[in-house]
Amino acid sequence: MLDPDTLIHTCLFLQNQASYGLGGAISAVHQRSSRNKTTLISVRDSTFKENNASLRGGAIHTTVKTKIQGTTFMGNSASFGGAVSCSSLKMTNCHFESNNAKSSAGALSLDHGSHDISHTNFLHNTAKQGGAICGWTNVDLTCSLCSFYNNTTGDK
Repeated sequence: MLDPDTLIHTCLFLQNQASYGLGGAISAVHQRSSRNKTTLISVRDSTFKENNASLRGGAIHTTVKTKIQGTTFMGNSASFGGAVSCSSLKMTNCHFESNNAKSSAGALSLDHGSHDISHTNFLHNTAKQGGAICGWTNVDLTCSLCSFYNNTTGDK
């Protein structure tokens, strides 16, 4: 369990696996019975490469407020959200390339809440639905000054 308001800065996460299916490298989930609840996770200037989760968020899965800045996600995989699966996201200056989801959201799976993405590139990500991004229940998404190139959907 991460401490409240956790910062991850200038780190490399390489070939990690989630044995219970959530967040191959990082999982930050609200724990109702815990006194020390993670309320915000910030990731800056880091790289997530070839991480895997059997269910959600090949690299990162969160149900808390999440800020990601200047971070690269390459070759990550999961069933939903090949690279990232989260509930409330503010993201800027990131790069998603060659991530894969078996079901939906090749790069980024968004659920419940407000999401603000800017100055981010999505290249060569794949999924059956939503090659780059897939939004689920009650999603408010603002995406500005982003690039989407050669993201694909369908059975492979």
